[in-house]
Amino acid sequence: MDRCKPVDLSSSQRPVFLPNERLLASQGPVGLYDGKEKSVQHQEGVGYLTSHRVIYVDSKDPRKNSVQLELASIKSIDTYAGFLSRSPKITLYLDNSRPSFPSSSADSESSSSLPTKVLGTWHCPICSFQNTEDLEKCQLCGVPKPANIQVITPISTTSSPKSVEADANACPICTFINHPSMVRCEMCDSEIGKTPTPSTLSEPGNASPISITPPPEDGKGDEPYIKIAFRAGGYTTWLPNLKSALATKAWEQKVEPEVERPVASSRGVGISAIQERIEKTRLDAAETLTDAFKDLDGLMAKAAEMVKLAESITTKISKEPQGSGTSENDTLALNTYLMELGISNPVTRDSTGSSYHQELARELADFLVPILERQGGMKSLADVYCLFNRARGVALISPEDLYKSSCQFDTLHLPVRLKRYESGLLVIQSLNLSDDRVAQRIANHVKQYGPLTAMRIAELENLALPVAVEQLYMTEAKGLLCRDASSAGITFFENLFLQNQQVASQ
Repeated sequence: MDRCKPVDLSSSQRPVFLPNERLLASQGPVGLYDGKEKSVQHQEGVGYLTSHRVIYVDSKDPRKNSVQLELASIKSIDTYAGFLSRSPKITLYLDNSRPSFPSSSADSESSSSLPTKVLGTWHCPICSFQNTEDLEKCQLCGVPKPANIQVITPISTTSSPKSVEADANACPICTFINHPSMVRCEMCDSEIGKTPTPSTLSEPGNASPISITPPPEDGKGDEPYIKIAFRAGGYTTWLPNLKSALATKAWEQKVEPEVERPVASSRGVGISAIQERIEKTRLDAAETLTDAFKDLDGLMAKAAEMVKLAESITTKISKEPQGSGTSENDTLALNTYLMELGISNPVTRDSTGSSYHQELARELADFLVPILERQGGMKSLADVYCLFNRARGVALISPEDLYKSSCQFDTLHLPVRLKRYESGLLVIQSLNLSDDRVAQRIANHVKQYGPLTAMRIAELENLALPVAVEQLYMTEAKGLLCRDASSAGITFFENLFLQNQQVASQ
């Protein structure tokens, strides 16, 4: 795995994509092979295929074991569709001319200081397939490893006579490892020890032509290669996308840097020159907005430019001093629009397959974390549905998909969680936002502003009215507030009984 590099991950353990990089497919669980051998640290994870990279995110220790491989370093590919219990695989042959990278510092230290452990082998009593001693089931037929089976430990790393004998009994047609006493293959009934010629295989007189493709175990000479094993499908989705990405070579398309347009022969200085440049920037921004909103195609083509413009406007707003003429409500509204501008690589069923809801949950967490930090740490599921679909553009999701992906937050250890109140209201809140913290914050508002209604709490906390009502009832249940129900509505007061009791106890 020396050709792979560590990968940067987001808070939801998804890879951070490069500029102009598109997500083509994702699938889990997958495993990696370093040549012929399994990479022990990379056997259970999610594989991402983008226009620039192949990314493996480990499920057990994503920060340490996740790696990436640039598509530019792939020379050619080979495939194996799987057979019986053997999973489908895609072999990536790497270019020797490109430099190699250590996968991690820990791996490089261990590989330089410790010798490689050679695993023993055991033969399946049913199909005589030769398995490594770390496998509990036969790789070929799936029969469990007997408790009293003899494990053959090789003396050195070179091929032992036993392995040579096993190779000598391999079928030249279907590569099935037969018992040493067999003369004909138990699988396809071909003669063992006779190497078939192309003419023999294509003879019209053959009664049963064999179409079994042997797995690419030996590679192509001395070329380094990495294999991706698909444990639960996704092979048919990955293969055409990988071929298309290698043919397109999107990594060779250089991202043109944003060049400032020269100001037309104006060498003025002072306030007038600054005002002129500001006015020109405003006109350019207005022209960009006008072009982008002409039609849907224009908006899609201008998406990247719109995102850059939104980021620059957000930066200017954050640096703008108080009392500069822009109202607080206008600034908040503009921040909301810019925050909902869009998601560059939305997760879809076509690109993720069986792991759709898990990947959708990670994308949703990445989208919600900055929003919750700015808006009180809690949003109702209905509000999240509107915000998330607006950001995804045309790649809309159903309420059922949103709920199923939200239920994956705890399983995937993401920084947000789904909470259900006693009334049945569903909200998504930050992981560090506890009920005690919310109750104390509501009680502080009542102490500062006096008796408050649910409408006033919703304004202060920037929450939906149903969420504010639930928070007030929860604070009341903890004994921090008491209510006054009248014809004008319900008003919440500070619980003076609790305060007097605390004073008396002191």
